Amino acid sequence: MKCTPANSARDQMCVYTSPSFANNRGISVLTAPSIAAEIANYPSLLKPATRHPKALFPAPFETRQLPGRGMGVIANRTIERGERIFAHAVVGIFNTEAFLTYDDEGYEEVEELFHLAIDQLPTDVGRLVLDLASHEEEQGMEVDGVIGRLNTNMFQATFGDEDHTVIVPETARMNHDCRANTMYYLDEKSLVHYTHASRKILPGEEITTTYIDPVQRYEQRQSVIKASWGFECTCPQCTLSPAFRAESDMRIELISSLAAELEQEIPSASNSSGNLVPKAELLVSLYEQERLDSSMEEPYRLAALANAKLGKVWEVVKWTMKATEAMIISEGSRARMVDELAELRGK
Repeated sequence: MKCTPANSARDQMCVYTSPSFANNRGISVLTAPSIAAEIANYPSLLKPATRHPKALFPAPFETRQLPGRGMGVIANRTIERGERIFAHAVVGIFNTEAFLTYDDEGYEEVEELFHLAIDQLPTDVGRLVLDLASHEEEQGMEVDGVIGRLNTNMFQATFGDEDHTVIVPETARMNHDCRANTMYYLDEKSLVHYTHASRKILPGEEITTTYIDPVQRYEQRQSVIKASWGFECTCPQCTLSPAFRAESDMRIELISSLAAELEQEIPSASNSSGNLVPKAELLVSLYEQERLDSSMEEPYRLAALANAKLGKVWEVVKWTMKATEAMIISEGSRARMVDELAELRGK
């Protein structure tokens, strides 16, 4: 363990490494000591023999260089909706507060901890991280190599009620698409990061994820991607003709307003509120037309609640089952909403 000085200009940060985690895959944690103590008590770290999922063999994809997109992940067979694509233990957890501007006082002390976090991993795992791309380096920016790779390839997570990021080098090979065909989640008990297909993926198709909230207008999506990753998105959704793009933006606006209305109206609605179900079904239709396959749990959930208010038992079964499948794909079977949907279906 190594830490920044307790009297430094920022909160103290320490790096901890367990080389034996996940069958000797290893993990490094860079965060505040109190949060690290919480993570150290996770079952998967307390019991080194904890079983972790093995990589699929043969893998349903291959990783290769793609023109203009760097490394990418390509399906080598049909992958059905809900099928697992990746399941890897995280190799690094980093407190977001540790990513600071490079001219801050004491930054060199934190930079040293980032290097130590990767250096202390098993050599082959550390190399997986260092082999990842850094968008900052590609744009000619002066940035530390380790931190640049983490900035480009990290996934958001929460530990100790504070924002953190995790690094899973295999999963980070997926490129961005505003209408991605996968969804991922972190199982915090096992510290395994899962990725499942959110729709059918055909052989030869690129397997993608979304780096942003996809329920945004074109200009909003482009702005976020440019600011955070430094590139202009050229996915199929972002390269629609102006007429189709305008229609898409209008659907996004209607999605946002309808979802907000339903969230407000459903709790106080009576069983004679005739507009709820048509609104909810329109919301589902808009999500489908926008190809928001990785976000369908929300409209399905609202459709289930709207039908429950009207006492439509079989419609509730239909929509809760759809919502449950979508929720397991996006957040896992331990997600709180899975239990809430089961309770709603059982009423």
